[in-house]
Parts: sequence; structure tokens; C-alpha cells
Amino acid sequence: MKSKWDARYKNATTMPQINDFLKRFLHKAKKGVALDIAAGMGQNALFLAEHGFEVDAVDISAVGLQNIQGIENIHCYVTDIQKFAFPKNHYTVILNLNFLDRSIFQDVIISLQEGGLLFFQSFTQKSHMNLLFCVEKNELLQQFSDLEVLYYELFDDEKRVFMLARKS
Repeated sequence: MKSKWDARYKNATTMPQINDFLKRFLHKAKKGVALDIAAGMGQNALFLAEHGFEVDAVDISAVGLQNIQGIENIHCYVTDIQKFAFPKNHYTVILNLNFLDRSIFQDVIISLQEGGLLFFQSFTQKSHMNLLFCVEKNELLQQFSDLEVLYYELFDDEKRVFMLARKS
């Protein structure tokens, strides 16, 4: 898996776009420490750092994280997310964008501070991707039922879903 992502990032010619929902809703977050899960090339981590956040960017690919290595207020962790030590009640923002690993859902909840926001975007089963990487209908609402959902949207012909939720 690591070699697949290293190759993809090595061959990338431009930095990906900052997530639209992150740009749209970041104003709702209190400043603090953010976690970017599967940070990729780091565009969202960089955006958070530019907006006053201390950022932990985690990705399996060192090649992807090279773009943001050494930038002030960004700490890069090259590891499989299942091996990442999620600190308890630590993050004011957690990004889980276009990545799905159900085994970390409880770690994500535990790592959010009270009032912390979870930005979660994923592919749905209508996307015709490998179903292992797609959420089922209402799965995010069920899996994160301990959080208060602030915004939920199916988009791209219901092939993708976004959820913004707060830990209360």
C-alpha cells in the first residue's frame, strides 16, 4: 500500500485543492491542535497551519508529506494510521477526508476535545469503488452517534458524503 501512494505522490505535478468543506466550515472551529489523517500531500494541513492551528499530519507516505516537512506548526508522522498513538482529548479539529479505516473511529472520538470538530468525507457505495473503502448509507451518522452532527451532505450524485460533527 505504501509503495502505491509513494508512486502517486512522486508523479504528482500539482498540489491538490484544499477541501471545499474545510474552507467552508473552518470558521466554526476553535484554534488549537488539529489532526490530518491520511494527509497525503499536505494541502489541508498547510491550510490549517496558515489559519493558526498546530497540525499533526499523518500519512503512510513520506513522499506525500515532503511538501510540508519542516513547515512551522506542522508535525509530520510517517506511519500507518492504525499504529498512530491517538492522544486522549487532544485535538480541536480532526480531518478524515477521502480515507476510510473503520478500526480508528473510536480513537478519533476519544482524541477530540470537548467542542472539537470532526470533518469527515468519504466515498459512498454508489461510487462504484471497492466497497471496503466506501461507507454505507447513514453509516457515518451511526458510527459517530456520540457526536453532534452540525452538517451532513451527500454530493457528487450521492457518490460522496461529508459530515461535520462536534464532540459535546
